[in-house]
Amino acid sequence: MIDAIALAIVAATPLLLAVEGEVVVERSGLLNLGIEGMMLTAAMTSVLAAQLTGSVPLGFVGGIAGALLIGALFGFFAIVAKADQIVTGTAINLLAVGATGLVYREKGALFSVGVPRVEGPATVVFAWVAAPLLLALILWNTTFGLRLRACGENPEAVRAAGANVASYRWAALAIECILCHRTVDRHLRPVETEGGTPRHRGLRPHRRCTICAAGQRPRATVPSVAGRALRRHSPHRLRDCGARTRSGGVGAERSLKRDWY
Repeated sequence: MIDAIALAIVAATPLLLAVEGEVVVERSGLLNLGIEGMMLTAAMTSVLAAQLTGSVPLGFVGGIAGALLIGALFGFFAIVAKADQIVTGTAINLLAVGATGLVYREKGALFSVGVPRVEGPATVVFAWVAAPLLLALILWNTTFGLRLRACGENPEAVRAAGANVASYRWAALAIECILCHRTVDRHLRPVETEGGTPRHRGLRPHRRCTICAAGQRPRATVPSVAGRALRRHSPHRLRDCGARTRSGGVGAERSLKRDWY
């Protein structure tokens, strides 16, 4: 039982770090549904930087750069353009899945080298102890935290005090990006080979965004009836699935069971 609890704590660490960053963002008045796309992009840029340089710190820098890129994209639409945050976050997730999948297919040789990893409990201790205490201190005991929370609860009061709401929201996104890149080391898997041939092409940046075996496209692994139904009935298949079903026969049944990707 104790071993299972310890394993659950370690497995939940990446998601906990991302959630802690999202807490800060939501306190500022934003809802960043693109956090999974941020984690996915950070994982790819981090592994690229670590493989090209052989340095763990530079891998972290690469992860931060990737997360900042997605964060800046979300911030532009949500803060500057005032677009719908839910639609923007969903679009960013889809963009991240497509872009990283394209890079992986076109530049697969870049991922043929094992990734240097950080061993030890440092990440777990940071996520479960240090980060919550530090964020609580910042949010509830500093002027910055007071104004950041006010940006979500009463933006007009922040403007009346002469502060810029947008700047605090950008700062919250930056904090989330830094925390998201810390999820990378637990999600990256070294390449497995059989006789020099890749058996599995190694990148698993996030549980819901899996790069499948060689030659396959990335897909969202949604373990639910709704998710399976969504994969079966993609938009370009919904147009004619009704006609095929009405026609009956084995062909119609097979057409509905075949994966759209």
